[in-house]
Amino acid sequence: MGSSFKKIVVKQYWAKTVESILSSPVSSIRGISDGDAAKLDDAINVKTVKDLAENRYFHGAKAVLAATNQPNFDPGPPLEWVKVFDSAPDYTSKWPDKFRWEFGPIFYRGRLDGAARILIVGQDPSTDEALSRRAFVGRSGQRLQGLLRKLGITYSYVIVNAFLYSIYGQFDHEMEAISTDPLVMDYRNTLCDKILSENPIEAVLTIGAGARHAVQHWPHPSNLHVSNLVHPSAKTKLVLNNWNQELPILLQIIKPEIGVTPDPTPYTLEWKPSDYMDIPRRDLPFGVPSWFGTQGTKSHRDGPKRIIWEA
Repeated sequence: MGSSFKKIVVKQYWAKTVESILSSPVSSIRGISDGDAAKLDDAINVKTVKDLAENRYFHGAKAVLAATNQPNFDPGPPLEWVKVFDSAPDYTSKWPDKFRWEFGPIFYRGRLDGAARILIVGQDPSTDEALSRRAFVGRSGQRLQGLLRKLGITYSYVIVNAFLYSIYGQFDHEMEAISTDPLVMDYRNTLCDKILSENPIEAVLTIGAGARHAVQHWPHPSNLHVSNLVHPSAKTKLVLNNWNQELPILLQIIKPEIGVTPDPTPYTLEWKPSDYMDIPRRDLPFGVPSWFGTQGTKSHRDGPKRIIWEA
């Protein structure tokens, strides 16, 4: 490694490999004395640099900081989630004509740090999602964000999709069969199980037919509340009638975040500007333009391998 970590580790570790540094005592980090290292070991069982980097207490503190919108971008999933995402099956090779696989899988949006109280399951990603690598960020995502705000929720949610890749056409009987194929279903259920085990989930929202079908085939606890919402891209009156039915139910189940006042006002039967909320910057990766995730969808497909980004 030479002197790559000259400003990070003490001199005797400058020539060590990354693997060696990770397995070294915490005191190999500049500024941490042997006494400090002993206290970390006694207090929270941190012995090595790797232990320090992966420590759940430090990640918990970062989660609290992130709730204040600092940093004002999503730095990406925790290391343990990276491993889970890396294990995703490439099921597009089994059904190459059913998925738009060219831009790769889209895994999530929101909290993977233990702070989520709502699990949202969508159907599949679209173009804005492919560009940002996050779920539900276009026009439909901004309508969903508005619904969350009415529930008093601005931060404590996580979103995954029934499919990691965009599908061709509608969610029909053939896609139902693919959705319940073990290659697809088992991995999706693994994601949902992990989210449920690590977060104080109060409700699950399914967005659209594909998501509803997916959750029906997830063996979740019977006392977990599930609200099946019409997809926000469907016919306006159908969506808003359904959301008006579910809104008072969800307001009874979901506790608003501290300092956030819910809005129980029913939707009218047409979308209004106030029904939309911008996608929070803390949900998007660093470098995404400021206009992205605002004022509707910002991209469209131009063939299978090209997406046009519109400012």
